[in-house]
Amino acid sequence: EQSDINMDIHNGLVQTNSDKQLVLNEYPSTQSDFRNMISTVIKEQPEVLILNPKAGDNAKKLILQLAEFEQDLKDIKLISHVPYLSDDSRANVQSLTEGMIIVATPEVDDSTIQAIKSGTKVEFQALNNFMVATTADALNNLARALKASQINKTDVQSEFTQMDLKGLVVEGMNFKNTNMLNSYKSGLYKVTAGQAISTN
Repeated sequence: EQSDINMDIHNGLVQTNSDKQLVLNEYPSTQSDFRNMISTVIKEQPEVLILNPKAGDNAKKLILQLAEFEQDLKDIKLISHVPYLSDDSRANVQSLTEGMIIVATPEVDDSTIQAIKSGTKVEFQALNNFMVATTADALNNLARALKASQINKTDVQSEFTQMDLKGLVVEGMNFKNTNMLNSYKSGLYKVTAGQAISTN
């Protein structure tokens, strides 16, 4: 889908596609029937099919419609990202998605994260642990930056970008001259017996 995050993923794939041939690059318009697009892609007999939808209704429709072509997809590896990380997102298409590779956020296991999730609204509970942890870290560090800016009579952004961060994921990191999350690798998961299992 042609949202910012999906186009960023697309552009990254195209830029790093040095030794493999990109056979077909299909994006739907605003439609929700992907069968013609799926049929066109399958005719090219690709080795890999990269699914790049936004999370939500179209991701559900895409995977269900792909399942209608399951026989034609037997020798094609499926790869995707966050929309299919939740085991519920693949509940009705288990045989199709067995062996699927999912690239997403790193796996983070911490009892503090579970405490945050259990004390919040359902929308927050649905996020994976890495997203919950980084959201909590961002809020706590922003509050620290705001307090420091009031004490030092500076702007919040200056304080935020110059301080050493504290938190579940960002402890000891900072924004000085670098992307603070360069030390994190993407989470890599493989669907095995209906569950997305971390391979990192």
